[in-house]
Amino acid sequence: MAALNTLLFLLAALAIPGLINRTRALLAGRKGIRFAQHLYDVRLLLRKGAVYSPTTTAVFRAAPSVTLGTALVAALFVPVGDLPSALSFEGDLIAFAYLLALGRVALILAAMDTGSSFEGMGASREALYGALVEPALMLVFGTLALLSGYTSFDAIFSGDAVNGMQLVVVLLLAAYALPGEPVRDHVYDSAVKIAGEGLYPEYLNFKLFQMDNYTDTIMLTEAASADEAPPLTAMMTNTAYNVDNFETLADDLQWYIERDWATGAQRTDAPALVPFSYARYWHGYLIWLRPLLLVTDITGVRVVQYLVLAALFAAVAVLLRRRCGLRAAVWFAVSQLLVTAFWAPHQVQFFTCFAVAYAGCVWVLAKPRRSDDVCLALLVLGVVTSFCDLLVTPVLTLGLPLVCWLLEPQQRLRAGTRQCGIVVGGSLTWGVGYLLCWASKWVLAGLVTGQNVIADALHQVGVRTAADSWHGMELTWRNILHFVYTTLAGKHLFWPLVLAVVLLLALFAASIRDRQQLARALPLGLCALMTPAWFIVLRTHSIQHGWFTWRALGLTVFAGLAFLYYCCDVRKIAKRLKRT
Repeated sequence: MAALNTLLFLLAALAIPGLINRTRALLAGRKGIRFAQHLYDVRLLLRKGAVYSPTTTAVFRAAPSVTLGTALVAALFVPVGDLPSALSFEGDLIAFAYLLALGRVALILAAMDTGSSFEGMGASREALYGALVEPALMLVFGTLALLSGYTSFDAIFSGDAVNGMQLVVVLLLAAYALPGEPVRDHVYDSAVKIAGEGLYPEYLNFKLFQMDNYTDTIMLTEAASADEAPPLTAMMTNTAYNVDNFETLADDLQWYIERDWATGAQRTDAPALVPFSYARYWHGYLIWLRPLLLVTDITGVRVVQYLVLAALFAAVAVLLRRRCGLRAAVWFAVSQLLVTAFWAPHQVQFFTCFAVAYAGCVWVLAKPRRSDDVCLALLVLGVVTSFCDLLVTPVLTLGLPLVCWLLEPQQRLRAGTRQCGIVVGGSLTWGVGYLLCWASKWVLAGLVTGQNVIADALHQVGVRTAADSWHGMELTWRNILHFVYTTLAGKHLFWPLVLAVVLLLALFAASIRDRQQLARALPLGLCALMTPAWFIVLRTHSIQHGWFTWRALGLTVFAGLAFLYYCCDVRKIAKRLKRT
């Protein structure tokens, strides 16, 4: 069995580079190299002779063998699936780390043995990589050992330890492991302020400018109750508390802290707080929320979020101006201001998607990116969004970076059909990352807590995508269309709007530059349709929470303005009118 384990490990190592290369090529719309091309390259290199510098010693000649040997021996400690490892003893994860470090030291010594300045720079770079990677590796191993109680790979991943840990998300675990008392003190102050503001305050007395202190209060409750259980259990359970009347949620949070932790005056009118599990989400926002609550309350958290989002917004605008021109920067600024992005940092849940989307835009615009790199970045953005977001405006993290990339001059000159393929492939990649990260929480939370999290999550998915009720109306497409018609007709706006839409479509058709320009602008048009498509798929959630989901239309405005500019020419309409 141990030999089979080692064989599977080696076969996987040989297959992974080919799988990565083929996946990158597929997502980029390229044919790509052969699956086993890296093996052919190795065979070719093995046919060539070795050339040694006269200044080198036996250290240089021994380094490749030492590096290969340490990697092979380290692989013997790692179990594959249910198969045990070939070598196992207490503390073997320490031996694993030192074996990898020994291989790195051999490479550094070999480079320095040549006596060349170029190899010396390579040795310095390798040492720097080691200084960055090895502390993180030891931190992960320490966390594994702490949570499982074992220092052997076989024991850590055995059936005896599987209930103690399934997945270690180091940053989130660290957030859960922070001291709870100062966090609860600042959460209590935050709850008092939110109770004064109300759960749904409106700015300018306008529904679309409504805030969501209700969800932020749940987030604060998660932060306050994070140390009720061991970090891994708490991270998977995500317990919050409330009573039947959701309108008193901020008061319930104050009472929870006073009752359980005696940080304030004891109350005699104790409400019946009911715990409930929010395990279907990762709640990754706690990575920054809990550390901030160590030193400040919700006001300070909002200030930090405003500063971060303002810096990211400015960075995107400057990079767009530099890489894509002034028009692109103006389109971006206008689109975000129209959806009141400047109020997003006021709520933790609103802030997340905008911050991730802007960070993705900064990465895309920092330097020229290849299509396969962009697709892989979208995969990461999908994972990060699913990890931190509570289904607010996730489509922004897909569309905004993609539009920024499409606006770059080198991308604008390429064929529209190829770019459309990249848009579709990038969207699928983002979706895979988003769904897999989300589903992994359902599985892991179910294994750790024993709850049927998968059933609850699937039920919630069905509720948000199927026809649920809203203000007593079942949200079928027939009812939605009838509601829109009756609302507009009651205000005598239906036929004027129909006429306006027809006129706009006619103006669009008359102003198209030519088919080639339309094809090149089509990828931007697809990006503009992402938000409406998202609303259609999640119609119940989008309508029930329309007072904040509407901000996803910032993507439609940004991509739509770019699409109209590149495929339409207003002067063409004027010329036709003169002719007539």
